[in-house]
Amino acid sequence: MPQPSLAVTDASKQAFVAAWVTDLLRREGFTLARANLQKFLIRNLVEARIRELRKQAVGKAFQQALSGDDATTRVAVTDQYAFEFHAQAYAPSRDYDGRFGCFDFRKHFYGRMGDFDSKEEFECACQLDMWAQQGRIQFWVRNLVRREGSSFFLQKGDGRLYPDFLCQGRQASRGRFSR
Repeated sequence: MPQPSLAVTDASKQAFVAAWVTDLLRREGFTLARANLQKFLIRNLVEARIRELRKQAVGKAFQQALSGDDATTRVAVTDQYAFEFHAQAYAPSRDYDGRFGCFDFRKHFYGRMGDFDSKEEFECACQLDMWAQQGRIQFWVRNLVRREGSSFFLQKGDGRLYPDFLCQGRQASRGRFSR
C-alpha cells in the first residue's frame, strides 16, 4: 500500500485556507473588513494550525509504519545498522568539571566524560558507575547530543531522541562497545 505524502502542496494549502476563512466569515459578527484588519493574526493562526495538523499526521504515519498491518515486512531489529562506539570519536564540547559533586568514575567507556546538564544526571551517572563496579553492568557512556559519529539516537516521528546514558550489560554477547 503506498504511503501518503505528508508534504503540504500549494493547492491543498489554498483549499485549507479557503475553507478556514469561509468558516470564519460565517460566524456571527465577523466580516470581510474585520478579516482584512486581522489578516496577519489570521495568517499566524492558520500557519499554526497547519503545523499542528502536520505534526499529528507525521506522528500517525510513524506509528503506522511501526505497528501497522504490514509493519513486519518493513520493520525489523537486526545488527545491520548497529551503532559502534569508537574511542577517538567521543568529543564532548565540555568535560564534566565537578560542579555537581565529586565521584571517582571508573567505568565510563571513554577516558573523558561529557558534562552533565543537572545534578540528577550526575547522580544517575554515579549509580551507573557503582553498578558497573559491582559487576551488574560492564560499561556506561554519557551520550552526546547531535555529534555525528559519536551520538546514539533513536528515530522518532518528529525527530530524534538522544538518551542521556547508554550502558552495556555483563551478559551482552554481541555488544558494539570495544576497547
